[in-house]
Amino acid sequence: MAPTKLAAATALLAIVLAACSGNTQQSASPTTSATSSKPTGTAFPTSSVSSTPINSLPSLDGCVEDGLNVATWNTLPDGGGPDHPITTGTVSDVVPKPGRCFDTVTFQLDTSDPVGYRAAYVPQVTQAGSGRVIPVDGGAEVQVSIKAPAADIAKFHNFTFTAGDDYQSLRQIVFAGSFEGVTTFGIGTASQTPLAVESHKDSAGKTQVVLYLAH
Repeated sequence: MAPTKLAAATALLAIVLAACSGNTQQSASPTTSATSSKPTGTAFPTSSVSSTPINSLPSLDGCVEDGLNVATWNTLPDGGGPDHPITTGTVSDVVPKPGRCFDTVTFQLDTSDPVGYRAAYVPQVTQAGSGRVIPVDGGAEVQVSIKAPAADIAKFHNFTFTAGDDYQSLRQIVFAGSFEGVTTFGIGTASQTPLAVESHKDSAGKTQVVLYLAH
């Protein structure tokens, strides 16, 4: 073969080899991207876990105060004591108090006798006897009935307590009337949080009905 033809053939072979080498490098890139294990498109939003506020529901686990474990409570009606109204004592005072795990509302009686009581979430608080709707501030409403008359209707007639910033669950307490030996209060809460209601004796031996509202 003449030198000129040999040089041309050699140059042509070099061009072909270079082209083949370029095709091999281009095929590596799609292989790498295809094995990527974490797509970044909207089908896998990274913010989905934190999109719901962590405080949207009460966190009750492990919160124990005054020997009471709020994790055992629920939003169902609660109550106890005798079924009939008492005639030996009256509801004399209402004392709210904020707490670490729950807010409380204490209904003080001026008797040592046991008394019946009930607390339940209701669509609207109504006045005993008339059925008139009693406005109560808050995201939810609890109606508390104590089977004892009010000590002083005039004293309680305009009774309203509005909770301050130190209360987490309680929003308002409103007197809803006393009828046929049963005294009713409306309790406004921030939300339909778990509750409990119990009867105790104070240091003087007088009966108390205590409503607990979990945070």
